[in-house]
Amino acid sequence: MKMLKGYITVLCFLGIKCAVTTVSDHPQVETKLGKVEGTWRTSFDGRKYAAFEGVPYAKPPTGDRRFKEPQPIESWKGVWNATRIYVCPQSTTDFSDNVQGEEDCLYMNVYVPKIGSKQLLDVVAHIHGGFFMTGYSQKGIGDKYIMGKDIVVVSFNYRLGALGFLSTEDDVVPGNNGLKDQALALKWIQENIEAFGGNRQSVTLTGCSAGGVSVHMHYLSPYSKGLFHRGISHSGTAIASKVIQHSPLETARTLAQNVGCNFTSTKMMVDCLRTRPASLLVDKTKQCLQPFKHFPCCPFAPVIEKSGKKPFLADHPYKLLKKGKVQDLPWITSVVADDGLVFSICKPVTYKYFLPNTRKWYIFVVPRRADFTNRGSMRSHLYKEVSIKD
Repeated sequence: MKMLKGYITVLCFLGIKCAVTTVSDHPQVETKLGKVEGTWRTSFDGRKYAAFEGVPYAKPPTGDRRFKEPQPIESWKGVWNATRIYVCPQSTTDFSDNVQGEEDCLYMNVYVPKIGSKQLLDVVAHIHGGFFMTGYSQKGIGDKYIMGKDIVVVSFNYRLGALGFLSTEDDVVPGNNGLKDQALALKWIQENIEAFGGNRQSVTLTGCSAGGVSVHMHYLSPYSKGLFHRGISHSGTAIASKVIQHSPLETARTLAQNVGCNFTSTKMMVDCLRTRPASLLVDKTKQCLQPFKHFPCCPFAPVIEKSGKKPFLADHPYKLLKKGKVQDLPWITSVVADDGLVFSICKPVTYKYFLPNTRKWYIFVVPRRADFTNRGSMRSHLYKEVSIKD
């Protein structure tokens, strides 16, 4: 057995494609960064597949790395135990006052069906939704069902809320770190997915809600060029009204004031914010920027970067599309009937807050749901954003 393991290791180092192997009844893969060990599972239709959950793709975005672009993970010694789901800091979605998750959260999951041949399989990379404020890598995956197909599925976390989308509109924090996390995850896929039996030349992005928006954003960003080959956006695109923050510095200052970091200098403000617990930033975001429970939905979201050496998003998505600055790749987008009624599933909250005050719901809540109050009326907002001088 030891000789067999050694032979497999030598083949991998020589650059020969290696799929999932079994060591001590656990699936194991040799990546360029080190060995990864997961668990065997059975799909809904009885097929065996390997699950690798909690594989690092970036250094922990903690301490001095908070509010900075992600840095690639370094190689490790020994075997990485990939049997844990990570969650980035966020408010729970049950309309309670709880905060969950940990800041060291930039990990991904890889699901691989057990097949008889050595052919490389198409790859699906899924980006979770949650208004850029909530969600995690396994949300909406359904690996038990999708592993009945001959595909490799990858899902990953990215930083949320202020930790992922705070911007000072200058070089201190240009913004979009959550989207840059996603781009780094896609780069990891290009560099490592063949070790899992995936085809790096056939990567399809999928996502729902903010995940669908993210998929569309990658078509518009130089960060993501060459990292995927097609995409599907469910219930979300880059030109949705709620997507772009239009006063990110003002939003950042509001949060900073509520956690005792009221400095005129953006550098001093951010240095102070780095000293505050992640859970406090999440909690205060909810209190001072989402006064009506989870409304407005996206106080922190993608921004048009006004500075930085390499912006993820250099202009408004509509303008980039109109100018043809978009990757020419296949793209499917879709919505469902009554898409906007997602919050009505929370019946106790619906009955308590919304139904008794229907007029208040339309006048007060709906504008804040889409953040029109901060971003102007729908008409003036769209006119301002899409007007381009010839």
